[in-house]
Amino acid sequence: MTTAIVDDMGKIRKIDRSNMLSLCVNSAKHYREAAKIAEKTSLRYPTPANIIVAGMGGSGIGGELLKDWARDKAQVPIEVSRDYSLPAYANEKSLVLIASYSGETEESLSAFLDAAKKKCMVYCVSSGGSLLEFAEKLNVPYLR
Repeated sequence: MTTAIVDDMGKIRKIDRSNMLSLCVNSAKHYREAAKIAEKTSLRYPTPANIIVAGMGGSGIGGELLKDWARDKAQVPIEVSRDYSLPAYANEKSLVLIASYSGETEESLSAFLDAAKKKCMVYCVSSGGSLLEFAEKLNVPYLR
């Protein structure tokens, strides 16, 4: 009888070059750490009319978790956008959180430019890349 890949850690390690299994297993810990950082972060913006989280992949998942967690707490609607542009209603009263781990995700960079064009309140979360370069040039607050 052959051992299934899911039952053989050696086979998993060979296939899982990006260590995604570990990231999934430890995701709750990472989200708790992110929540602690977020609690210490203060924004210089007024209360927004709505919040849009722009992010792909894991960044989008973080937005979905925020949306679900805040469902019974938030006084404004929260939407997750996984697209190149923001919803049509985005404007200067919208807070747009742009999330991209690498700072190079096409959709996130495009959403950032759309948010700037629409004069939205913007906050970026990234480890670096073009997203933080744009944020610094436009004096947009960010968390690295």
